[in-house]
Amino acid sequence: MSLDPSRKLFGTPIFLLVLTMLFAARALADSPAARLEWAEVVPLSSPLSGRIDTIRVKPGERVKQGQILATLDARPYKAELKRARAVLRGLKSRADEARRELDRARELFERTVLSKTDLQQAEIDFDLAEGNWLRARAELEKAEIDLEYTRIRAPFSGVVAAIEASPGEVIVNRCQATPVVRLARGGRWLARFSFAGASGLRVGDAVKLLLDDEALNGRVGRIHNADRNVGIVEVVVDKEGELAGKLVKIQRP
Repeated sequence: MSLDPSRKLFGTPIFLLVLTMLFAARALADSPAARLEWAEVVPLSSPLSGRIDTIRVKPGERVKQGQILATLDARPYKAELKRARAVLRGLKSRADEARRELDRARELFERTVLSKTDLQQAEIDFDLAEGNWLRARAELEKAEIDLEYTRIRAPFSGVVAAIEASPGEVIVNRCQATPVVRLARGGRWLARFSFAGASGLRVGDAVKLLLDDEALNGRVGRIHNADRNVGIVEVVVDKEGELAGKLVKIQRP
């Protein structure tokens, strides 16, 4: 009596290998999945209000720390800087003259040629002139800072995640800064899994993630609403490359 040829496969090494692969694929398919996103995205703007002059970068572009990403129309701030310099020069001359007058008054007072009242008046005039000069110098420093603020620079090296404004657009930053560029810190990614699918994990736990056939080392950064069993588990992964939107799954032991 001959056996069914298909039954001869049961228990063979090939059959066991195929069965193992099927179970592994099924386990992977049942694993919770999430898409990678930037772990740290910083909105960048200027504390000034004004018209956007240029946007010098594009989404996805890598930039270096200190690189200019966008600029505001600098003409009003250049004019203010020029005015502040002119005012400072004039008040510096007055302060210098008041100093000379005070030195003269002190000399005459020591020679009993000038009254104490006149000396006190010279001191008051000098204090007033010097105070005006110091305020003008502070205004000049502010004008220089404002001019620098017309250039929006990258505070760190990273990748441009989004452009939020266009040349010619006017931003008003009196109460709250209007984002112009969003910059992501390169090399750090975030995957958000449902709490039900990532149960048993705690903050700080090491997690193995699968990106296609590549294993990534991650760690649990935060867990939201864990007590409700409907929360989110955030896993942070450090890896260079353009991974935004890539699908990853938790690799179970």
